[in-house]
Amino acid sequence: MKALFIGPGSIGTRHLKNLAALCDSRGIELQADALRSGHGPLREGVAELLHAQYTDW
Repeated sequence: MKALFIGPGSIGTRHLKNLAALCDSRGIELQADALRSGHGPLREGVAELLHAQYTDW
């Protein structure tokens, strides 16, 4: 499954972690990317769940 998270703030991070756990429990490979507005650090545990990060369209 491919997914794009736009703005992985607190809610996006929660959705990403929930989707990753759901896919893992069902044996579905997840490729999650994030479109970010900044270059600051991500919340703990988020970078490991992402395939790629984009800061520009």
